[in-house]
Amino acid sequence: MNKKPIIVGLSHVGTYFSHINYTVSSMYHLCDFIVVINGGYDIYNPCKGDNILLERDAFLLKEIDIDNKVRQFRAAWKGVNNIKKGKSEAGRDRNMSMAVQAAFKLGADWVLKVDSDEILHHNINRKDLENLVSISQNGKYGFRFSMQELWGTYKTYQSLPDWAEGDDHNYPSSNDAPQFYKPCLTDWYIGGSPVVSSSIKQYQKLFSYHVRSVPPTDVDPFEYFVRRYWYHKYIPRQAQAVREGQEFNIDFDVFMEECKKSAEQSVKIINSGKLLPIDPNAIDPRIPKESPLVVEMGCKNYIKMMKNNS
Repeated sequence: MNKKPIIVGLSHVGTYFSHINYTVSSMYHLCDFIVVINGGYDIYNPCKGDNILLERDAFLLKEIDIDNKVRQFRAAWKGVNNIKKGKSEAGRDRNMSMAVQAAFKLGADWVLKVDSDEILHHNINRKDLENLVSISQNGKYGFRFSMQELWGTYKTYQSLPDWAEGDDHNYPSSNDAPQFYKPCLTDWYIGGSPVVSSSIKQYQKLFSYHVRSVPPTDVDPFEYFVRRYWYHKYIPRQAQAVREGQEFNIDFDVFMEECKKSAEQSVKIINSGKLLPIDPNAIDPRIPKESPLVVEMGCKNYIKMMKNNS
């Protein structure tokens, strides 16, 4: 008799507030354990480094962990192996590589990587994942799920992100989507995406939601977008300075104003209730039209329901 695989979920939080309670709840019934690395920047004092704990997100994880499945670790472990020097996205890649190693210590046969701005669809069950394992040719193939983009609220969607060009057939199953694969200790991450031994194939039958443009319900939208823009503006400039061998210096006040202006624009758009112009009709037959059930039900109720149904 074939042994059932041990499946470990992977995610990470840091710098900006996340949807980690919904992310973890959506995969809670699918995984034997879930590893979350918690660490990022204090945007008002970045010189402290990128291993600052997000206390709000740590609290949310403790609140929903009814079966003691979550293993939360602070960032910046010492002695992390197989991290490619010069490739780390200010700790994000290091954090995800750390998560893989923690998964190995928990006995993971397969890992389910879901970012903290992604939510798995409620139709996914454990048998779906075990079926993927059975057709993977012993891990030769891994799988990337389909993903729809939500904007403004957990109910307003568009089929393409604002950075996509035309009818991007690789989306909604992009490198940013949840991935399920057999881990290897030589795995590492760049830009949050795994560089792994398995050949990752698109698997459009399993769905997820991308909620990076949806402020969490317990967080002020402006503050959410300020932190998010801070990270996505700060990190490329820092990385460029490192590549060019220059000291990284910015006018912090000017930089913060830039982030605030971008945040104001995003808040204005979500308050208007209008979708981004790339897909005004939000029509895409590949994706479901529901909003995430875990959001509608609440995390603990959703976890209990999925546990009873499995």
